Amino acid sequence: MVTGRSGWVRYQAADLPGVAYLRFCRNARQRWTVREVFVDGMKAELTATTMGRIPFVVLEAMVNSPEYEALCATAASSHQPRAATLQGRASRFSRPEWTTNTSTPG
Repeated sequence: MVTGRSGWVRYQAADLPGVAYLRFCRNARQRWTVREVFVDGMKAELTATTMGRIPFVVLEAMVNSPEYEALCATAASSHQPRAATLQGRASRFSRPEWTTNTSTPG
């Protein structure tokens, strides 16, 4: 898992055809929850089975854990210019000066 600007997290796993980008925002209880998802299918079909391979519950638990919470709060508050599409918004976060590598769950 890699955290980026404006609440975006990049998740990549061997059983996914490409990279998944998830945008986390705080809910009314101040917990981080997934609000947007972009999955790069790398021209492969994205099925329910493929989407089920993204460990949403595990990633949400990690983002809300004490060791990641401060990092995610800082990254989420980083300014990001508006982009025309979700794909553009997700890909903008990956500039090296705005990313921090963290371990991947599982």
